[in-house]
Amino acid sequence: MLDAERCDRSGILVLHRDPTVQQAVQRYLRTTLRPIFLASNPDDARAALAHHPELIVVEHAAIADDAPEFLAEAAAAGVRLCVSALGPGVAAPSVPSSFDSFALSSLGALGPPRGVDELAVTALKLLRRDLFGMEKYLRWGFVPVEHRLTCASDRHRLLAALAGYLTERGFSSRLRWLAAQTADELISNALFHGPVDSSGRHVRSHLPRAGDFELGPDEEVVIRYGSDDSYFAIEVADRWGSLDVATLTHCLHRAVAPGPLPRPKVSGGAGLGLALAAGYVQHLVCNLEPGHRTELIALFDVRGTVVRLELAPSFHAFVVPEAAPADPVDAGGVTA
Repeated sequence: MLDAERCDRSGILVLHRDPTVQQAVQRYLRTTLRPIFLASNPDDARAALAHHPELIVVEHAAIADDAPEFLAEAAAAGVRLCVSALGPGVAAPSVPSSFDSFALSSLGALGPPRGVDELAVTALKLLRRDLFGMEKYLRWGFVPVEHRLTCASDRHRLLAALAGYLTERGFSSRLRWLAAQTADELISNALFHGPVDSSGRHVRSHLPRAGDFELGPDEEVVIRYGSDDSYFAIEVADRWGSLDVATLTHCLHRAVAPGPLPRPKVSGGAGLGLALAAGYVQHLVCNLEPGHRTELIALFDVRGTVVRLELAPSFHAFVVPEAAPADPVDAGGVTA
């Protein structure tokens, strides 16, 4: 079954087996002002490639046996952007270098309303070639607090400032604890798992987490945080871009798997730390430009009187393939 909304801009192809989800996705993706083509199976999706969509949103389970071939056909048809929605136990595809950007999502069911609402932000980030920055998930006018770590011990000062910020604004002790745990995990990832040498070896992963060391001029870790009336957000960025898709996929599967996560080891890997962070938040986003920068964004839903952790965690990873040429960033804003 194929459907489209007519306009002059290149479109979006959505492949999902559930017609109800198709309609919900179509409704939310109208904010992109692009024609939307719906497909229920790979054959319909291949037929829709004749319309030369720029972006495809794929329920990965629908093409799991055929993923490399289908993605190669999509790239050959002119598709430059892809969202692969993964479910528990579904292996992620490799990132095709012919795509300008590739997003992995834990929202395999894409169930409305929250999942497809986040999908609209995901689509706009890809279509605008503007992946970085937590502002895309917050309301216009949001002003973040920013800290720069120049040595490892700065994290203690930052965590104290974060707790003070939340206390001054009347947030609960529960959110203060969750935010501190999340910030600590994300900062640890940047300090200990981010730095690599010329061979790609993680040079600080063996160091004790309580240790202190200076950061070079190009090694600063930047932390931003703040809140609107819907979310409290934490963003941690480094200049290494050393996370890989395999680690991100492992984190994604651990975040959505049933049962408790194991306790982290003193020298635990980045995947486990990110999976633990995903368990503290409603929405964890990784923006990755390999070899250049990694940005991790944690979002806590603060609507109502308590932090809403009854919702399943959502995880998105945006990857700019290393072989892709740099694209100019659209100066326009994104409205969630």
